[in-house]
Amino acid sequence: MHVYARIDIEWSAAPALIHASLAARQGWLLGAVIADRWLWADQTWQITPNHSSQRLHWQAQSITQPSLKADLLLELLDSVSSTHVRATLHVEWPKTTFKLWRYWQRRRWLHNELTNVLQHWRDAWTTQSTPSDQLAQSHPRTWQAFHTMNALDQLQRIQALDRRWQQFEHGQLPNLPYSQTDQLPKADLAVDLVYAGGGLGLIHATLMARKGLNVLVFDRHQVGCAHREWNISQAELERLVATGFISWEILERQIIMARYHDGIVRFHAAGSAVAPAELHLPEVLDIALDAGALLDYARQQFLAAGGIIWDNTSFEHVYHDPKQQQTVVAVHKADQTQLIAARLLIDAMGATSPLTLATQPFAGICPTVGTVLSGAEHDQNLGDILISIADTQADRQLIWEGFPGREHELTVYVFYYDQVGAKAKYRHSLLDLFEDYFELLPSYKQLQANAQHLRPVFGYIPARHALNKPKPLAGVLALGDASAQQSPLTFCGFGSFVRNLSRTTDLLEQALEQALLAPQQLSLISAYQSNVSMNWVFSRFMTPWGRPQDVNELQNVFAHVLNRLGYDLARRFFQDQMTWHDYNRVVLGTLAFYPRIMQVAWQVLGWRDWLRWIGDWLRFSRAAFIAQFGQQLPSWLVGRLPKPWLFQYNAAYAEWRAMGWLKSSPEHQSQALGSQPSIKQFG
Repeated sequence: MHVYARIDIEWSAAPALIHASLAARQGWLLGAVIADRWLWADQTWQITPNHSSQRLHWQAQSITQPSLKADLLLELLDSVSSTHVRATLHVEWPKTTFKLWRYWQRRRWLHNELTNVLQHWRDAWTTQSTPSDQLAQSHPRTWQAFHTMNALDQLQRIQALDRRWQQFEHGQLPNLPYSQTDQLPKADLAVDLVYAGGGLGLIHATLMARKGLNVLVFDRHQVGCAHREWNISQAELERLVATGFISWEILERQIIMARYHDGIVRFHAAGSAVAPAELHLPEVLDIALDAGALLDYARQQFLAAGGIIWDNTSFEHVYHDPKQQQTVVAVHKADQTQLIAARLLIDAMGATSPLTLATQPFAGICPTVGTVLSGAEHDQNLGDILISIADTQADRQLIWEGFPGREHELTVYVFYYDQVGAKAKYRHSLLDLFEDYFELLPSYKQLQANAQHLRPVFGYIPARHALNKPKPLAGVLALGDASAQQSPLTFCGFGSFVRNLSRTTDLLEQALEQALLAPQQLSLISAYQSNVSMNWVFSRFMTPWGRPQDVNELQNVFAHVLNRLGYDLARRFFQDQMTWHDYNRVVLGTLAFYPRIMQVAWQVLGWRDWLRWIGDWLRFSRAAFIAQFGQQLPSWLVGRLPKPWLFQYNAAYAEWRAMGWLKSSPEHQSQALGSQPSIKQFG
């Protein structure tokens, strides 16, 4: 008689630590050693370990009754802030007459036995030395600051993020938690849309719920929890208000922390052959928002629109039936697996999404850390957009950003650009960067005697260096950092997200209504912009390549060129609205001001990326030509396009609008879309 028991449990430790600790144990986890014999279930057992890198496996055979065998398997799944342990216990009893009542009796006993032993070892783990105790020795400034902020629990999450990225950069890509099947598992709940990740995705989900869809949002932590602060411009907030998500009255009363009159870009110039050049950018990033308050409001509005929220729920797997265009999402909630049927899974799990890392690896990275603090000397009418205060340090060009908040608070970030994997200049670690941040902060801002760090902000900001849109998985649509491009200023993707919010929600509504859910159609529903995809070259020039002063020197060159070309072009450049003519004027202006740029570009890019840049420029030119021609199509012709072609045209039109490339009336799109029937709910 074969009897199985399986449970899932969350373990607050890294998979590697759990593996090392349990694999080193004598015998296995069940029973106990008595007189050098392993006893369990009134039997004496011979235990044979058969472990692999991501799982623990013990095979057991009864010494007194050899036909009695057992297997214990623990699969260790990295859930970023914890480890998801999936345990299976299989016992093969000697052949007897099958009796259903005895089978269920043994299965229930095995389940209880497995549950008790895993809970015992998990509880015992918490009594051991915590990671934060170790960090007090290895990263003393970081530990002390987090202790003062009452945020020691955040350190383990940061360690998990570091592990995930280091595994990725060493080529250890996660197994793709995705399957296509024509026999979907039976779901416990059916909705229209499932959002995995409750950060920026919660705002998107709220608008979709207001369109009459049945929407569920889950997050491994609390839905609507922010670990960054955001700043934005007035024009971008106007787009957010235009979606109907929020009113100006609520923004002014609850969300906007501060307005400031100017933003500055300034790079260190000591030892450089190029004179310093400050770039002033008013109305670019001049409004500081309370991210926590904004997401709290989004949570309230989402629930009011009939949305469903599952806190403390981790993603496990997604199953998709391509024929029926239906999806089932497996999640772990309250120590058990739940299955949710939906038309689409919206991947808003950010840069560490297992669906993204396994299928669309990133090429660039911007590690970012900082704090919200009080007691720092700062002009409350000024925001620091990009500031460097020294040349390259440890193969990194550290760049600072600071903007005022409520009651003389100041949000400060430090970050740097780098490639990933074998091309990386530096071992990426948020913890190491935090240690540098707390050491170097006084050289960026003068701190008063009563200065206090109030809360940490951090994250890995990814980038893909390509002009082509990434192709999504069938049944899955990626949003936010999970589908990141590369932009000089949208480090956390918030500005890009807001500018493209109406675009992505409207296109998603149309795709659902017309069942245009094939991967090539889902790829059109994104914040992708062809002009932003050219910016990977600029980020490469912010990565050290030669002399310590090289990065700062070249950035001062760009600042001189942008000052000469005028404020309007500089604003478009920093707000992802650069035109084809803008890009060429910047390139030619840089060549005229700094003829060595060709030599430097060859040194930084190498011949392969040089050719790639030329190819990207040609594709960018083609995109600009299509935009110029496409928006001139007569509305009567657009309205007669077949539905798939019309959807593609609407997506392109929305992209041109987001980039500020429209010169004709939006009448084309409104006439083409016409009136939309109500969307039928799934289930």
